[in-house]
Amino acid sequence: MIIKPNPFPIFPDWTKINVNNKKQIRHTIKNENEIFYKIDDNLPYQNHIETAGLYNSTIVFYKVDTNKTFRLAKHLIFPTFRKTQNDTRGSFAIYLENEFDIYLNNKLIDNEKLNSITLNGFINFESSYQNISIKRTLFAAKDHPSFISKVTIKNNNDADISLKFVTNNNVYLEDEGNCFENKQYQIKHHLVFDDRYDSSINCYENTINLNKQKEITFYSIISCMYINDNIGFCVLNELENRNVFLHQLKNNLILKTNNKTLDTMFYFAKIRATESVFNTKNGLMHGPGGGNYYAAIWTNDQLEYANPFFAYMNYKTSFDSAINSMDLYTKYMYKDEPLVSSIIAEATSYWNGAKDRGDCEMYAYGATRFLLTHGDKSLAMNYVKPIKWCLDYSLSKLTCDGLIKSDSDELENRFESGSINLSTNAIGYAALISGADLFDSLGIKNDYRKQANDLYKNIDAYFFDKVEGYKTYRYCKEEINLRSHICYPLINGILTRQEEVINTLLNSKLNTTEGFLTSTAEEVFWDRVTLMAIRGIYLANKSDIASSLLIDYSTNRLLTDHVPYAIEAYPEGNQAHLSAESALYCRIFVEGIMGYRPVSFDEFEIKPSLCKTLNTIEIKNINFHGKLSNLSMKLL
Repeated sequence: MIIKPNPFPIFPDWTKINVNNKKQIRHTIKNENEIFYKIDDNLPYQNHIETAGLYNSTIVFYKVDTNKTFRLAKHLIFPTFRKTQNDTRGSFAIYLENEFDIYLNNKLIDNEKLNSITLNGFINFESSYQNISIKRTLFAAKDHPSFISKVTIKNNNDADISLKFVTNNNVYLEDEGNCFENKQYQIKHHLVFDDRYDSSINCYENTINLNKQKEITFYSIISCMYINDNIGFCVLNELENRNVFLHQLKNNLILKTNNKTLDTMFYFAKIRATESVFNTKNGLMHGPGGGNYYAAIWTNDQLEYANPFFAYMNYKTSFDSAINSMDLYTKYMYKDEPLVSSIIAEATSYWNGAKDRGDCEMYAYGATRFLLTHGDKSLAMNYVKPIKWCLDYSLSKLTCDGLIKSDSDELENRFESGSINLSTNAIGYAALISGADLFDSLGIKNDYRKQANDLYKNIDAYFFDKVEGYKTYRYCKEEINLRSHICYPLINGILTRQEEVINTLLNSKLNTTEGFLTSTAEEVFWDRVTLMAIRGIYLANKSDIASSLLIDYSTNRLLTDHVPYAIEAYPEGNQAHLSAESALYCRIFVEGIMGYRPVSFDEFEIKPSLCKTLNTIEIKNINFHGKLSNLSMKLL
């Protein structure tokens, strides 16, 4: 057994994702909800995938070497178990590999050959050793701080075999001094050969005789608990909980296009966007994930990216997390200071290292879009005060050029953002428009639409420039390089310079096989910007261009090397599967291709953008203004 508490770096060297221009299609779509990889000879191959429940998120690492030998490990994060340094990265985590051993006829099984991988909301591996087959189905428990592997071993011999299972139930005990408020916790591992898990029962060794052509199923369970506590549950109930969750998503916000790859990735994106919600001491909190970001919220990831998507979903957990995120930020309002950069540590503290990132603009944008789409006036009335404060605070930061000033942006000073940047102002414009829509619908007098129109003109006058030989937006006056964030005006309804922006994105060094670089100065890309750019190009009614980009992107993320979700960034974070990026992927279809925008509690705009490549789109069971609806479009 390999044990590493709170490992850094999170991703071991053997799980590094490489970027190359020659992508191989490794996976195939078995049906709209499943991808399959039959291990071939193009090896080695390594990957990682994140999955989550309410009290645990686990990154599963796996590798197949050149002779098909299988390596499997897990990085388990427990957001409600806090380290002494109770900060943004204060969730306890542990790396485990080989948490139990299997002996076949008293010989250790140490070089399984991997035969296939199936991803369908569960993580499934099928392997073999000599003449036995081993199938693993991995998933996070929903209601407990536990991770479960369902293991089935089949004896394909013509003779009986002996199987011995050996583990250490008491895997790790954290030092009391390293635990927040000295609340000591531990990691336990058990093998369960029936349906009931009880962490108080220790069993380190178990020997079973398996008859020829028969199989046995058991469960490998890793749990985190406080020192004097025990965990017990029915394993089949947790398996059913995961199945119920996946069934809900299969029948909720159903996408049908004339492209199977898009339909399948949309389904996977729904999983990743909605599963990463954690039940904390201050309520349900959606979290980005990636090994770092749990029990914490940001106005970009949660308010701007995820919450508008959660309004479309008829899924209570993510809906409640959206409401909670709006509530949690009100603690930091109503004073002459910007919103904090993030709320951390189960909402018991905050981080303000990036200062004003345009957080008021992002809050107002996300809250108004969420509330208008949801369509409940009485609920919206609860957020009139915080939205008004955010919009008024934004307007209080107008410069002599009529632009909104902020200290940074959602990339938190990783790149140049100056004192007046394009992102804050474009989001601010959209927030003012949606704020006016919301307040008008509630009969509340406001002049936000006029303020938005002034900002619209000032954005064009201030940011439009010549950069690296392209007539386009300069991200900020201090920036000398092209930036893919020039797409922000497009996604926020500012289309005056759409031709110049799209030309720059497509024909400059920003455009790569991995999507759009963040800046032409570095080989760095963040999926969130690529996903926004594709949505923006659809909104500019360039469906042929946008569809080509969308299909290429989806094929890469779903079927090639690193699958099956949108990623955060590269090289930072080793292409971690952050959750809100998957929400951005789904929003391409609703807000980009269909062109949906709420304008009141019972009205919305539709601006379809279809082409010969993508000529049909239907979304069933989408929540529009309090009703589950079906919406379909076809190019004639």
